[in-house]
Amino acid sequence: MAVDEQKLRRSLHQRLEAALGADEAALLMEYLPPVGWADIARKGDIDAIRAEMAALRSEIRAEIANLKSSLLMWMIPTMLASVALGVTLARLTA
Repeated sequence: MAVDEQKLRRSLHQRLEAALGADEAALLMEYLPPVGWADIARKGDIDAIRAEMAALRSEIRAEIANLKSSLLMWMIPTMLASVALGVTLARLTA
């Protein structure tokens, strides 16, 4: 927290204390964020992040579907070739 901000918060607390009393001033000061307002996330910021996450989730799901089909495209012929090779070797040695 910057020195100017500390002075501002202290000044605000003193004015609130004079107007409302010590307990009420302390209560109101607790509700102020400990950092500047620029550092606080707004609902719009959170909604934007949610939209980005939804887009990334869709991209990841599409990529997984792509990889799954590629894997099946190579795995099934490989398994069939392995079985055929095994059968052929079994017949040759028998």
